[in-house]
Amino acid sequence: MLVGTGRAGPHDVKNRAYLAELAERAKRTPGVLLLAAMGIRVAYPQVVDLYAMADVLVFPSESEGFGIPMLEAGLHRMPIVCSDIPALRETGGDDPIYVPPDASGEVIADAIEHALSAPVMRMRQRAQTHDWRRVLQGRVLPVILEDAG
Repeated sequence: MLVGTGRAGPHDVKNRAYLAELAERAKRTPGVLLLAAMGIRVAYPQVVDLYAMADVLVFPSESEGFGIPMLEAGLHRMPIVCSDIPALRETGGDDPIYVPPDASGEVIADAIEHALSAPVMRMRQRAQTHDWRRVLQGRVLPVILEDAG
């Protein structure tokens, strides 16, 4: 699932038109949610929850003053795919996977696949297969029941 939280800048008419176009395309694409286009304003506590559930931050911006979402994603130990522009390079250093600012969807998708193969992501995926109920039933209870019997 792809979730977009950004909204159009108040001073950029071109950006607003592009967001409107994306919103129309998202309506026709299963698994894509553009929250601002749906009239949902995301409060900071919700942003924290979204980061906790996300696998990768994708930040394909053509211009930025600073990459705050990259720092937020970093706090969640999340891989980052972002545009190779000066402000994001200054924020991210060597850690993100950079794509050209005009990268195609295919190039960005390849970068996302690469990000998902990072060691931190492999461990995250492995941890998700060991939910507490499964661990309790498969490992803890057998030991307790064996000792009790």
